[in-house]
Amino acid sequence: MLVGDAASVADPFSGEGIGQAVVTGRMAAFHAKKCFEKNDFSENIMKEYEKEVDEKWGTKIRKRYFWAGVVSNHPWTLNI
Repeated sequence: MLVGDAASVADPFSGEGIGQAVVTGRMAAFHAKKCFEKNDFSENIMKEYEKEVDEKWGTKIRKRYFWAGVVSNHPWTLNI
């Protein structure tokens, strides 16, 4: 399971990521506990963690990557 910057949840626009790293680390810990309790580390159960991270951060981060790309390609947009 990837967390923080490795999971690409750091904000590409501002560079912030400590909060996201803590939250995804906590999510990973809870998910790991569940895997040990079920004694199941299959791909299917690991996909649940990936889905949780995407539901929590995916839309926001994808939007921020989009805007970071717009600003880097068109710096004048910062003046809007």
